[in-house]
Amino acid sequence: METKLFLFKELFSRDEKVLLSNNDFTVFGFKYESGIEAIKICNKKGFIIVLPFYGQIIWDAEFVSFTTNDRAVSNTDGSMEYIPWSAVCGEYCISENGIKYLTRFQAIWNYPDGEFVYFDGVISTVSYDE
Repeated sequence: METKLFLFKELFSRDEKVLLSNNDFTVFGFKYESGIEAIKICNKKGFIIVLPFYGQIIWDAEFVSFTTNDRAVSNTDGSMEYIPWSAVCGEYCISENGIKYLTRFQAIWNYPDGEFVYFDGVISTVSYDE
């Protein structure tokens, strides 16, 4: 299925409006108080906000999980096998200087006979070089 979304500045206002909705995505259009237009693309995994008329800058994003089939695991016999792999993200915070960061992350192999969580971490502090 191909979907095209045609954007015009006249579609945007301070009130969030649905520009597109289907079984996979919902796309909202809105304007920030500064007058800059933005689209928010949402699905069941999270959202991303893009500034379509300002170089398509990614302004914000949050995802709760993603799954990929392109990671290989080494079996006990030394062979490599592609197993679905998931990243589960949660609990975002904003640092003192306004940068959003993830504070909880799990990496999971999705084996046919069950999940194996091989990383379960919490980020408690973030520091920046000046």
